Amino acid sequence: MATSVIPVDSKKFEATQSELQKMVSSIVVKDADTCLQAKTAQRDIRSEMKLRHAVLDPFVIRAKTNYDDAKMERDKWIAPLESMDETLAAKVKEYDRLERERTAREQEEYNRQKREREAREADERRREAEKQAEIERKAREKQIAEARKAGELKAAEAKKLQKQVEEDAERKKQQAKVEAEAEKANFQPVEVKPNIPTVAGVPSRLNYKAEVTHPERIINAYVDAVALRNTERAVYLRQFIMVNEQKVGAEARTVKDSKKMATLIPGVRFYED
Repeated sequence: MATSVIPVDSKKFEATQSELQKMVSSIVVKDADTCLQAKTAQRDIRSEMKLRHAVLDPFVIRAKTNYDDAKMERDKWIAPLESMDETLAAKVKEYDRLERERTAREQEEYNRQKREREAREADERRREAEKQAEIERKAREKQIAEARKAGELKAAEAKKLQKQVEEDAERKKQQAKVEAEAEKANFQPVEVKPNIPTVAGVPSRLNYKAEVTHPERIINAYVDAVALRNTERAVYLRQFIMVNEQKVGAEARTVKDSKKMATLIPGVRFYED
């Protein structure tokens, strides 16, 4: 409410305020007399404050009453719609939850079958590669035997070639095994999206929440991280630990002994004001 609509004597208020301000500015508290002067001025200022409260508070109360009445009228028409919206939101949230769970099960089963299928195919390719390596080994051994029989190869040469053939066959089998295991390890799961429709102005999101069940475990983990000099871990956990400054202040006012409090609670500056 503008001051222009409040019937107060603005000039009188301004004059009194100016006089009090001059008095406050002129007082320098340096001894008991000037301290008394300052406290007497405080009494006069507080008396003036009471007078102004008596004049102005009724208008504030009236404005607040008008505000409360308007708020009640607004709530009268908004609250029912909010209730309807909350009812539908609960129904939608339940559907979303069930649909996400269904989709998660479907995705898990699909990827399980896909993983098994691709693993079978990888094993089949490995067996085929091993089979081909064995065929090539036997064919090469046959060639060596025929060459040895025909006198084209000496015994030592044939033995050396035989060893090389066996090593090549084993190398191919190991390579096939490695490739098969790599294929299994590089499995790419498929993401199945839930069937959740979207409407502009009605967001449908998954909210992630947390409930602290054992706060002492966070503190203990932080203490352990500090003890182990794990700075990164300590800095991360520190952001979740908050000192109750209001409780500390209340304890200081109860004990009324700053020196004693400093011995009871570390990391706090206790002082009198």
